[in-house]
Amino acid sequence: MVLTGASGVALGQIRDGLPHVESDLAGPFGVRMSAPQPVLTVSRVDEASAVATLLNDHSRRTTDVVALLDEGWLHVAQEIHRAAEKVPVLVDPGADLRAVGAACTEPGAWLDLLVAVQGTEELDQLQTRAEQQACTLVAANGASPGSERIVRSAATVVGYLRASLYRLQVRASSRPEPKDER
Repeated sequence: MVLTGASGVALGQIRDGLPHVESDLAGPFGVRMSAPQPVLTVSRVDEASAVATLLNDHSRRTTDVVALLDEGWLHVAQEIHRAAEKVPVLVDPGADLRAVGAACTEPGAWLDLLVAVQGTEELDQLQTRAEQQACTLVAANGASPGSERIVRSAATVVGYLRASLYRLQVRASSRPEPKDER
């Protein structure tokens, strides 16, 4: 997904049907955020040739959506549209970009929990339960039956609070369907 506007061009990636997001990224004012955020490549470009270079370097010319944030940048959005190998959808400034992004990705769930445990067996049980819950959320959000999968599951001790407190991070999604079956 490419966003064009007065501040430049931002490229966001979708990997295996999911937006590329990470936690612990620097947010507003440089504060590190534990909430999942999109990983964006941001560049100040105002020429069509610079846009083509940016696409080649960061998205391998596979742009699915080009969103225009500012009418003054229509020429840049149109150049991205022309430079992409497959023809992306061109979205105008009035569109709800959250809805566009949701339509371009597979159903998913991200759980981030703090749990107190008495031992590794209990931790394993809680992590398995969190994985099942994430898969249930994926199914409830419209995934094809049986396509649920765990993308990431991690348990990290939160030692600065208590030795028996863990942070569980579970990310699940559905497997992407071939484009012609959607």
